[in-house]
Amino acid sequence: MTLEKKTKGWLAALLAAGLAGVVCAAAFFLPGTERTGGEADILLNSDSAAVSGSGVSVSGTTVTIKEAGDYRISGTLEDGQIRVEAGDKDEVRLHLDGVAVANEKEDAIHIKEAGSVRICLAEGTENEVRSGQKPDGSASGNGDEASGAAVFSKENLILEGGGSLTVYGYINGGIKSKKDLQIMSGNYQVESTGDALHSNEDLLIADGTFSLASGDDGMHADRQLTVKAGNIDITKSYEGLEGNEVYVEGGEIQIVSSDDGINAYGGQNEGRGGFGGSQKTTETKPKLVISGGVISVDASGDGLDSNGDLSIEGGTIRIDGPSDGGNGALDSGTENGGSLLVSGGSVIAVGSSDMAETFQEESKQCSFRYNHSEAVAAGTVITVQNEVGDVLFSHTAKREFSSVVFSSPDLKQGEKYTLLLGEEKVEIELSSMSVSAGAEGHAFGGRRPDGGEPPREKPDGEMPRGEKPEGEGGKARNYAIGGGGRLTKNTIPYKMILLYHKKDTWKFEKVI
Repeated sequence: MTLEKKTKGWLAALLAAGLAGVVCAAAFFLPGTERTGGEADILLNSDSAAVSGSGVSVSGTTVTIKEAGDYRISGTLEDGQIRVEAGDKDEVRLHLDGVAVANEKEDAIHIKEAGSVRICLAEGTENEVRSGQKPDGSASGNGDEASGAAVFSKENLILEGGGSLTVYGYINGGIKSKKDLQIMSGNYQVESTGDALHSNEDLLIADGTFSLASGDDGMHADRQLTVKAGNIDITKSYEGLEGNEVYVEGGEIQIVSSDDGINAYGGQNEGRGGFGGSQKTTETKPKLVISGGVISVDASGDGLDSNGDLSIEGGTIRIDGPSDGGNGALDSGTENGGSLLVSGGSVIAVGSSDMAETFQEESKQCSFRYNHSEAVAAGTVITVQNEVGDVLFSHTAKREFSSVVFSSPDLKQGEKYTLLLGEEKVEIELSSMSVSAGAEGHAFGGRRPDGGEPPREKPDGEMPRGEKPEGEGGKARNYAIGGGGRLTKNTIPYKMILLYHKKDTWKFEKVI
Protein backbone atom coordinates (compact mmCIF):
# COMPACT_ATOMS: atom_id res chain seq x y z
CA MET A 1 0.00 0.00 0.00
CA THR A 2 1.40 3.43 -0.92
CA LEU A 3 2.16 6.12 1.60
CA GLU A 4 -0.50 8.31 -0.08
CA LYS A 5 -3.18 5.69 0.47
CA LYS A 6 -2.01 5.14 4.04
CA THR A 7 -2.13 8.90 4.69
CA LYS A 8 -5.70 9.16 3.42
CA GLY A 9 -6.75 6.27 5.63
CA TRP A 10 -5.06 7.75 8.67
CA LEU A 11 -6.59 11.17 7.96
CA ALA A 12 -10.01 9.63 8.28
CA ALA A 13 -8.92 7.96 11.49
CA LEU A 14 -7.58 11.24 12.85
CA LEU A 15 -10.89 12.98 12.13
CA ALA A 16 -12.56 10.21 14.07
CA ALA A 17 -10.07 10.72 16.90
CA GLY A 18 -11.12 14.35 17.14
CA LEU A 19 -14.56 13.07 18.12
CA ALA A 20 -13.18 10.43 20.48
CA GLY A 21 -14.97 11.72 23.56
CA VAL A 22 -18.27 11.95 21.68
CA VAL A 23 -17.75 8.53 20.13
CA CYS A 24 -17.13 6.91 23.51
CA ALA A 25 -20.12 8.59 25.09
CA ALA A 26 -22.56 8.03 22.24
CA ALA A 27 -21.27 4.55 21.31
CA PHE A 28 -21.47 4.67 17.54
CA PHE A 29 -19.26 3.40 14.74
CA LEU A 30 -17.76 5.28 11.84
CA PRO A 31 -20.18 6.31 9.05
CA GLY A 32 -21.14 3.46 6.75
CA THR A 33 -20.79 0.68 9.34
CA GLU A 34 -23.77 -1.22 10.67
CA ARG A 35 -24.78 -1.19 14.32
CA THR A 36 -26.54 -4.51 14.15
CA GLY A 37 -25.58 -7.18 16.69
CA GLY A 38 -25.16 -7.23 20.41
CA GLU A 39 -25.19 -4.49 22.99
CA ALA A 40 -24.54 -5.28 26.63
CA ASP A 41 -23.32 -4.14 30.01
CA ILE A 42 -20.82 -6.59 31.52
CA LEU A 43 -20.11 -6.45 35.24
CA LEU A 44 -17.02 -8.39 36.32
CA ASN A 45 -17.06 -9.75 39.87
CA SER A 46 -13.71 -11.34 40.76
CA ASP A 47 -14.34 -14.91 39.53
CA SER A 48 -17.60 -14.39 37.63
CA ALA A 49 -19.41 -11.96 35.33
CA ALA A 50 -22.99 -10.74 35.03
CA VAL A 51 -24.31 -9.69 31.60
CA SER A 52 -27.23 -7.44 30.80
CA GLY A 53 -27.87 -7.56 27.06
CA SER A 54 -27.00 -9.77 24.10
CA GLY A 55 -24.01 -10.92 22.09
CA VAL A 56 -22.03 -12.22 25.08
CA SER A 57 -21.39 -15.63 26.64
CA VAL A 58 -19.75 -16.38 29.98
CA SER A 59 -17.91 -19.55 30.92
CA GLY A 60 -16.29 -19.39 34.34
CA THR A 61 -13.92 -16.43 34.21
CA THR A 62 -13.92 -16.16 30.40
CA VAL A 63 -16.21 -13.55 28.85
CA THR A 64 -16.64 -14.00 25.08
CA ILE A 65 -18.12 -11.37 22.78
CA LYS A 66 -19.60 -13.00 19.69
CA GLU A 67 -21.30 -10.27 17.70
CA ALA A 68 -20.79 -6.76 16.37
CA GLY A 69 -21.92 -4.10 18.80
CA ASP A 70 -21.08 -2.03 21.87
CA TYR A 71 -20.06 -3.63 25.14
CA ARG A 72 -19.54 -1.65 28.31
CA ILE A 73 -17.31 -3.49 30.80
CA SER A 74 -16.68 -2.65 34.45
CA GLY A 75 -15.44 -4.42 37.56
CA THR A 76 -12.62 -6.84 38.37
CA LEU A 77 -11.66 -10.25 36.99
CA GLU A 78 -8.87 -11.81 39.02
CA ASP A 79 -7.76 -14.63 36.69
CA GLY A 80 -9.80 -14.52 33.51
CA GLN A 81 -10.05 -13.19 30.01
CA ILE A 82 -12.12 -10.91 27.79
CA ARG A 83 -12.32 -12.55 24.35
CA VAL A 84 -13.69 -11.34 21.02
CA GLU A 85 -14.79 -14.08 18.62
CA ALA A 86 -17.12 -12.29 16.22
CA GLY A 87 -17.68 -12.48 12.47
CA ASP A 88 -14.90 -11.48 10.12
CA LYS A 89 -16.81 -8.33 9.09
CA ASP A 90 -18.15 -7.40 12.53
CA GLU A 91 -17.27 -4.08 14.13
CA VAL A 92 -16.82 -4.51 17.88
CA ARG A 93 -16.41 -1.74 20.43
CA LEU A 94 -15.25 -2.46 23.98
CA HIS A 95 -15.94 0.36 26.46
CA LEU A 96 -13.65 -0.02 29.47
CA ASP A 97 -15.43 1.73 32.34
CA GLY A 98 -13.28 1.04 35.38
CA VAL A 99 -11.91 -2.41 34.56
CA ALA A 100 -9.19 -4.56 36.13
CA VAL A 101 -8.52 -7.88 34.34
CA ALA A 102 -5.63 -10.22 35.15
CA ASN A 103 -4.65 -13.53 33.56
CA GLU A 104 -1.82 -15.61 34.96
CA LYS A 105 -1.09 -17.63 31.80
CA GLU A 106 -2.59 -15.86 28.78
CA ASP A 107 -3.74 -12.52 27.40
CA ALA A 108 -6.05 -10.47 29.58
CA ILE A 109 -7.86 -9.23 26.45
CA HIS A 110 -7.70 -11.57 23.43
CA ILE A 111 -9.19 -10.59 20.07
CA LYS A 112 -9.36 -13.73 17.96
CA GLU A 113 -11.65 -12.63 15.14
CA ALA A 114 -13.65 -9.57 14.05
CA GLY A 115 -13.74 -7.07 11.24
CA SER A 116 -12.07 -4.53 13.52
CA VAL A 117 -12.10 -3.69 17.20
CA ARG A 118 -12.07 -0.43 19.13
CA ILE A 119 -11.16 -0.24 22.79
CA CYS A 120 -12.59 2.94 24.27
CA LEU A 121 -11.42 4.22 27.65
CA ALA A 122 -14.43 5.86 29.26
CA GLU A 123 -13.87 9.49 30.25
CA GLY A 124 -12.09 9.86 33.57
CA THR A 125 -11.87 6.12 34.31
CA GLU A 126 -8.84 4.10 35.40
CA ASN A 127 -8.43 0.68 33.80
CA GLU A 128 -5.83 -2.07 34.21
CA VAL A 129 -4.89 -5.30 32.41
CA ARG A 130 -2.16 -7.78 33.30
CA SER A 131 -0.79 -10.98 31.81
CA GLY A 132 1.47 -13.19 33.94
CA GLN A 133 3.49 -12.17 36.98
CA LYS A 134 6.37 -9.73 37.06
CA PRO A 135 9.51 -11.80 36.29
CA ASP A 136 12.60 -11.81 38.48
CA GLY A 137 15.02 -12.30 35.57
CA SER A 138 15.49 -10.95 32.06
CA ALA A 139 12.80 -10.30 29.49
CA SER A 140 11.08 -13.18 27.75
CA GLY A 141 10.96 -11.34 24.44
CA ASN A 142 8.43 -11.40 21.63
CA GLY A 143 6.96 -14.68 20.39
CA ASP A 144 6.14 -15.19 16.73
CA GLU A 145 2.41 -15.20 17.42
CA ALA A 146 2.74 -12.28 19.83
CA SER A 147 0.44 -14.16 22.22
CA GLY A 148 0.74 -13.59 25.92
CA ALA A 149 0.52 -9.82 25.52
CA ALA A 150 -1.78 -8.19 28.03
CA VAL A 151 -3.87 -6.96 25.08
CA PHE A 152 -3.52 -9.09 21.95
CA SER A 153 -5.39 -8.79 18.67
CA LYS A 154 -5.30 -10.79 15.45
CA GLU A 155 -7.32 -8.00 13.80
CA ASN A 156 -6.99 -4.25 13.25
CA LEU A 157 -7.11 -2.57 16.66
CA ILE A 158 -7.88 1.03 17.64
CA LEU A 159 -7.60 2.48 21.15
CA GLU A 160 -9.08 5.82 22.12
CA GLY A 161 -10.91 7.74 24.81
CA GLY A 162 -10.53 10.08 27.76
CA GLY A 163 -9.58 7.51 30.40
CA SER A 164 -6.37 5.71 31.34
CA LEU A 165 -5.10 2.17 30.79
CA THR A 166 -2.31 0.59 32.82
CA VAL A 167 -0.80 -2.46 31.14
CA TYR A 168 1.45 -5.10 32.70
CA GLY A 169 2.66 -7.52 30.02
CA TYR A 170 4.78 -10.05 31.88
CA ILE A 171 4.33 -13.07 29.59
CA ASN A 172 5.32 -11.38 26.37
CA GLY A 173 4.43 -7.77 25.60
CA GLY A 174 2.04 -4.96 26.37
CA ILE A 175 -0.40 -4.12 23.55
CA LYS A 176 0.05 -6.11 20.33
CA SER A 177 -1.73 -6.48 17.01
CA LYS A 178 -0.95 -8.85 14.18
CA LYS A 179 -2.46 -6.20 11.88
CA ASP A 180 -2.61 -2.40 12.19
CA LEU A 181 -2.53 -0.77 15.62
CA GLN A 182 -3.79 2.80 16.00
CA ILE A 183 -3.86 4.80 19.23
CA MET A 184 -5.91 7.94 18.83
CA SER A 185 -6.12 9.29 22.40
CA GLY A 186 -5.97 8.23 26.04
CA ASN A 187 -3.45 7.86 28.83
CA TYR A 188 -1.28 4.69 28.78
CA GLN A 189 1.23 3.27 31.23
CA VAL A 190 2.87 0.07 30.02
CA GLU A 191 5.42 -2.22 31.71
CA SER A 192 6.32 -5.26 29.61
CA THR A 193 8.95 -7.91 28.98
CA GLY A 194 8.53 -7.70 25.19
CA ASP A 195 7.58 -4.67 23.09
CA ALA A 196 5.34 -2.23 24.95
CA LEU A 197 3.37 -1.38 21.78
CA HIS A 198 3.71 -3.70 18.77
CA SER A 199 2.18 -4.07 15.32
CA ASN A 200 2.99 -6.75 12.77
CA GLU A 201 1.98 -4.17 10.17
CA ASP A 202 1.59 -0.39 10.80
CA LEU A 203 1.52 1.50 14.10
CA LEU A 204 0.00 4.99 14.30
CA ILE A 205 0.20 7.25 17.34
CA ALA A 206 -2.26 10.07 16.66
CA ASP A 207 -2.24 11.46 20.20
CA GLY A 208 -2.22 10.42 23.83
CA THR A 209 0.05 10.24 26.84
CA PHE A 210 2.43 7.28 27.18
CA SER A 211 4.79 6.06 29.90
CA LEU A 212 6.54 2.92 28.63
CA ALA A 213 9.09 0.60 30.28
CA SER A 214 9.96 -2.34 28.02
CA GLY A 215 12.32 -5.30 27.97
CA ASP A 216 12.46 -4.89 24.19
CA ASP A 217 11.18 -2.00 22.05
CA GLY A 218 9.07 0.85 23.33
CA MET A 219 7.07 1.11 20.09
CA HIS A 220 7.58 -1.33 17.21
CA ALA A 221 6.04 -1.76 13.75
CA ASP A 222 7.13 -4.36 11.23
CA ARG A 223 6.24 -1.90 8.47
CA GLN A 224 5.51 1.77 9.22
CA LEU A 225 5.58 3.60 12.55
CA THR A 226 4.11 7.12 12.58
CA VAL A 227 3.93 9.53 15.52
CA LYS A 228 1.76 12.58 14.86
CA ALA A 229 1.31 13.98 18.36
CA GLY A 230 1.27 13.03 22.02
CA ASN A 231 3.52 12.93 25.04
CA ILE A 232 5.73 9.83 24.96
CA ASP A 233 8.11 8.93 27.78
CA ILE A 234 10.05 5.70 27.19
CA THR A 235 11.95 5.17 30.43
CA LYS A 236 13.43 1.75 29.57
CA SER A 237 13.82 -0.06 26.23
CA TYR A 238 16.17 -1.99 23.99
CA GLU A 239 15.22 0.34 21.15
CA GLY A 240 12.83 3.21 21.71
CA LEU A 241 10.97 3.55 18.39
CA GLU A 242 11.48 0.96 15.66
CA GLY A 243 10.00 0.24 12.23
CA ASN A 244 11.01 -0.28 8.64
CA GLU A 245 9.86 3.30 8.06
CA VAL A 246 9.62 5.72 10.98
CA TYR A 247 7.91 9.12 10.66
CA VAL A 248 7.87 11.55 13.58
CA GLU A 249 5.67 14.55 12.80
CA GLY A 250 5.05 15.97 16.26
CA GLY A 251 4.70 15.33 19.96
CA GLU A 252 7.03 15.44 22.94
CA ILE A 253 9.20 12.32 23.05
CA GLN A 254 11.77 11.22 25.63
CA ILE A 255 13.65 7.96 25.03
CA VAL A 256 16.10 5.94 27.11
CA SER A 257 17.44 2.89 25.26
CA SER A 258 20.13 0.27 25.79
CA ASP A 259 20.61 0.13 22.00
CA ASP A 260 19.27 2.52 19.34
CA GLY A 261 16.98 5.38 20.31
CA ILE A 262 15.01 5.49 17.04
CA ASN A 263 15.70 2.81 14.43
CA ALA A 264 14.51 2.34 10.85
CA TYR A 265 15.86 -1.13 10.29
CA GLY A 266 14.41 -2.79 7.21
CA GLY A 267 12.11 -5.71 7.98
CA GLN A 268 11.84 -8.23 10.81
CA ASN A 269 15.42 -7.61 12.00
CA GLU A 270 16.22 -11.28 12.57
CA GLY A 271 19.57 -11.42 10.85
CA ARG A 272 19.08 -12.85 7.34
CA GLY A 273 18.12 -11.28 4.02
CA GLY A 274 16.54 -7.90 3.26
CA PHE A 275 17.80 -4.50 4.30
CA GLY A 276 19.99 -4.62 7.37
CA GLY A 277 20.11 -8.41 7.52
CA SER A 278 16.37 -8.84 7.98
CA GLN A 279 14.80 -12.29 7.88
CA LYS A 280 11.78 -10.88 6.04
CA THR A 281 12.71 -9.05 2.86
CA THR A 282 11.09 -5.69 2.13
CA GLU A 283 10.77 -3.73 -1.07
CA THR A 284 10.85 -0.45 0.86
CA LYS A 285 14.23 0.98 1.75
CA PRO A 286 14.37 1.85 5.46
CA LYS A 287 13.59 5.48 6.15
CA LEU A 288 13.64 7.68 9.24
CA VAL A 289 12.03 11.11 8.78
CA ILE A 290 11.60 13.65 11.59
CA SER A 291 9.54 16.68 10.55
CA GLY A 292 8.37 17.97 13.94
CA GLY A 293 8.18 17.42 17.66
CA VAL A 294 10.46 17.91 20.65
CA ILE A 295 12.64 14.83 20.96
CA SER A 296 15.22 13.79 23.54
CA VAL A 297 17.20 10.55 23.11
CA ASP A 298 19.55 8.97 25.65
CA ALA A 299 20.94 5.91 23.82
CA SER A 300 23.70 3.42 24.58
CA GLY A 301 23.63 2.42 20.90
CA ASP A 302 23.01 4.72 17.94
CA GLY A 303 20.90 7.75 18.75
CA LEU A 304 19.09 7.96 15.41
CA ASP A 305 19.70 4.98 13.13
CA SER A 306 18.44 4.21 9.64
CA ASN A 307 19.66 1.35 7.50
CA GLY A 308 18.55 3.51 4.57
CA ASP A 309 17.69 7.23 4.53
CA LEU A 310 17.75 9.53 7.57
CA SER A 311 16.20 12.97 7.12
CA ILE A 312 15.62 15.82 9.60
CA GLU A 313 13.03 18.29 8.29
CA GLY A 314 11.86 19.99 11.47
CA GLY A 315 11.47 19.78 15.23
CA THR A 316 13.88 20.19 18.13
CA ILE A 317 16.08 17.13 18.64
CA ARG A 318 18.59 16.42 21.38
CA ILE A 319 20.62 13.22 21.12
CA ASP A 320 22.92 11.92 23.81
CA GLY A 321 24.48 9.02 21.96
CA PRO A 322 26.99 6.35 22.91
CA SER A 323 30.30 6.88 24.64
CA ASP A 324 31.73 3.64 23.17
CA GLY A 325 33.33 3.62 19.73
CA GLY A 326 31.07 1.07 18.06
CA ASN A 327 28.04 3.31 17.62
CA GLY A 328 27.25 6.89 16.74
CA ALA A 329 24.75 9.57 17.66
CA LEU A 330 23.69 9.58 13.98
CA ASP A 331 23.88 6.51 11.75
CA SER A 332 22.56 6.28 8.18
CA GLY A 333 22.64 3.40 5.70
CA THR A 334 25.19 4.77 3.27
CA GLU A 335 26.24 1.18 2.51
CA ASN A 336 22.66 0.63 1.24
CA GLY A 337 22.65 3.81 -0.85
CA GLY A 338 21.02 5.78 1.96
CA SER A 339 21.44 9.47 2.75
CA LEU A 340 21.80 11.67 5.83
CA LEU A 341 20.19 15.07 5.18
CA VAL A 342 18.88 18.03 7.16
CA SER A 343 16.51 20.67 5.79
CA GLY A 344 14.91 22.13 8.92
CA GLY A 345 14.65 22.03 12.68
CA SER A 346 17.30 22.24 15.38
CA VAL A 347 19.36 19.17 16.19
CA ILE A 348 22.31 18.52 18.46
CA ALA A 349 23.85 15.04 18.47
CA VAL A 350 26.66 14.22 20.87
CA GLY A 351 28.49 10.93 21.28
CA SER A 352 31.64 9.02 20.40
CA SER A 353 33.77 10.35 17.54
CA ASP A 354 34.90 6.91 16.33
CA MET A 355 31.80 6.25 14.22
CA ALA A 356 30.47 9.81 14.11
CA GLU A 357 28.49 10.71 11.00
CA THR A 358 27.29 14.14 10.03
CA PHE A 359 24.87 15.61 7.52
CA GLN A 360 25.83 15.53 3.87
CA GLU A 361 26.82 18.54 1.80
CA GLU A 362 23.64 18.10 -0.25
CA SER A 363 21.55 19.18 2.75
CA LYS A 364 19.42 22.32 2.49
CA GLN A 365 20.36 23.53 5.99
CA CYS A 366 23.85 24.23 7.32
CA SER A 367 25.48 22.01 9.92
CA PHE A 368 28.83 21.37 11.54
CA ARG A 369 30.55 18.53 13.34
CA TYR A 370 33.34 19.00 15.84
CA ASN A 371 35.39 16.03 17.06
CA HIS A 372 37.36 16.56 20.24
CA SER A 373 40.77 14.94 20.62
CA GLU A 374 39.75 13.39 23.95
CA ALA A 375 36.61 12.52 25.86
CA VAL A 376 34.59 15.36 27.40
CA ALA A 377 32.85 14.67 30.70
CA ALA A 378 29.13 14.10 31.13
CA GLY A 379 27.46 17.17 32.58
CA THR A 380 29.41 19.55 30.34
CA VAL A 381 27.28 22.40 29.01
CA ILE A 382 27.50 22.67 25.22
CA THR A 383 26.66 26.12 23.82
CA VAL A 384 26.56 27.48 20.27
CA GLN A 385 26.92 31.25 19.79
CA ASN A 386 26.91 33.48 16.73
CA GLU A 387 29.55 36.14 16.00
CA VAL A 388 27.93 38.73 18.30
CA GLY A 389 27.64 36.30 21.20
CA ASP A 390 23.94 35.45 20.95
CA VAL A 391 23.21 31.93 22.21
CA LEU A 392 21.66 29.85 19.43
CA PHE A 393 21.45 26.59 21.37
CA SER A 394 22.49 25.10 24.69
CA HIS A 395 22.57 21.49 25.86
CA THR A 396 23.91 19.67 28.91
CA ALA A 397 25.52 16.35 27.96
CA LYS A 398 24.10 13.31 29.74
CA ARG A 399 27.03 11.09 28.74
CA GLU A 400 30.74 11.34 28.15
CA PHE A 401 31.31 12.40 24.53
CA SER A 402 33.95 13.40 21.98
CA SER A 403 31.81 14.50 19.01
CA VAL A 404 29.20 17.23 18.53
CA VAL A 405 26.97 17.57 15.46
CA PHE A 406 24.77 20.67 15.28
CA SER A 407 22.31 22.09 12.75
CA SER A 408 19.87 24.96 13.02
CA PRO A 409 18.01 27.38 10.73
CA ASP A 410 20.12 30.09 12.42
CA LEU A 411 23.33 28.77 10.84
CA LYS A 412 24.35 30.59 7.65
CA GLN A 413 27.02 29.59 5.16
CA GLY A 414 30.05 31.92 5.23
CA GLU A 415 29.55 33.00 8.86
CA LYS A 416 31.55 32.13 11.97
CA TYR A 417 30.30 30.55 15.18
CA THR A 418 31.65 29.68 18.62
CA LEU A 419 31.19 26.24 20.13
CA LEU A 420 31.68 26.20 23.89
CA LEU A 421 32.37 22.92 25.68
CA GLY A 422 32.16 24.17 29.23
CA GLU A 423 34.88 26.84 29.36
CA GLU A 424 36.65 25.62 26.21
CA LYS A 425 36.01 27.70 23.08
CA VAL A 426 36.18 26.46 19.50
CA GLU A 427 35.79 28.79 16.49
CA ILE A 428 34.00 27.26 13.49
CA GLU A 429 33.56 28.87 10.07
CA LEU A 430 30.80 27.51 7.85
CA SER A 431 32.69 27.50 4.57
CA SER A 432 30.19 25.00 3.14
CA MET A 433 26.78 23.54 3.97
CA SER A 434 28.35 20.79 6.09
CA VAL A 435 31.64 21.44 7.89
CA SER A 436 33.80 19.05 9.92
CA ALA A 437 36.36 20.39 12.38
CA GLY A 438 38.64 19.06 15.09
CA ALA A 439 40.14 15.59 15.27
CA GLU A 440 39.36 13.35 12.30
CA GLY A 441 38.87 10.04 14.09
CA HIS A 442 36.76 7.67 12.00
CA ALA A 443 34.09 10.25 11.19
CA PHE A 444 32.10 10.28 7.96
CA GLY A 445 30.67 13.13 5.89
CA GLY A 446 31.03 16.91 5.85
CA ARG A 447 33.81 19.12 4.49
CA ARG A 448 36.72 20.28 6.56
CA PRO A 449 37.08 24.06 7.03
CA ASP A 450 40.00 24.05 4.60
CA GLY A 451 37.71 22.59 1.93
CA GLY A 452 39.10 19.07 2.17
CA GLU A 453 36.97 15.94 2.36
CA PRO A 454 37.28 13.63 5.39
CA PRO A 455 37.02 9.94 4.58
CA ARG A 456 33.55 8.97 3.35
CA GLU A 457 34.36 5.26 3.26
CA LYS A 458 33.73 3.57 6.57
CA PRO A 459 37.03 2.12 7.85
CA ASP A 460 38.12 -1.45 7.70
CA GLY A 461 37.76 -3.27 10.99
CA GLU A 462 38.37 -6.64 12.54
CA MET A 463 35.60 -9.00 13.42
CA PRO A 464 35.16 -8.87 17.19
CA ARG A 465 35.63 -12.21 18.81
CA GLY A 466 33.99 -13.78 21.82
CA GLU A 467 30.51 -13.60 23.18
CA LYS A 468 27.78 -11.25 22.18
CA PRO A 469 26.80 -9.39 25.37
CA GLU A 470 23.85 -10.87 27.20
CA GLY A 471 20.92 -8.52 26.58
CA GLU A 472 17.25 -8.27 27.25
CA GLY A 473 16.46 -8.97 23.61
CA GLY A 474 18.53 -12.09 22.98
CA LYS A 475 20.86 -14.76 24.33
CA ALA A 476 24.63 -14.60 24.39
CA ARG A 477 26.27 -16.41 21.49
CA ASN A 478 29.86 -17.03 20.30
CA TYR A 479 31.00 -15.59 16.98
CA ALA A 480 34.37 -15.62 15.26
CA ILE A 481 35.93 -15.30 11.83
CA GLY A 482 38.73 -17.57 10.77
CA GLY A 483 42.19 -16.08 10.61
CA GLY A 484 41.18 -12.73 12.11
CA GLY A 485 40.47 -11.52 8.55
CA ARG A 486 40.10 -7.84 7.78
CA LEU A 487 36.72 -6.56 6.72
CA THR A 488 35.92 -3.96 4.11
CA LYS A 489 32.85 -1.86 3.37
CA ASN A 490 31.83 -4.15 0.53
CA THR A 491 32.00 -7.48 2.31
CA ILE A 492 28.82 -9.09 3.54
CA PRO A 493 30.16 -9.74 7.07
CA TYR A 494 31.06 -6.06 7.44
CA LYS A 495 27.54 -5.02 6.48
CA MET A 496 26.11 -7.49 8.95
CA ILE A 497 28.14 -5.90 11.70
CA LEU A 498 27.13 -2.37 10.78
CA LEU A 499 23.51 -3.47 10.68
CA TYR A 500 23.57 -5.72 13.72
CA HIS A 501 20.56 -6.52 15.82
CA LYS A 502 20.02 -8.17 19.14
CA LYS A 503 19.31 -11.74 18.07
CA ASP A 504 21.43 -13.22 15.32
CA THR A 505 24.23 -10.86 14.28
CA TRP A 506 27.41 -9.44 15.79
CA LYS A 507 27.61 -6.25 17.76
CA PHE A 508 30.61 -3.97 17.30
CA GLU A 509 32.22 -3.07 20.60
CA LYS A 510 34.86 -0.94 18.87
CA VAL A 511 35.93 -0.27 15.31
CA ILE A 512 39.69 -0.45 14.83
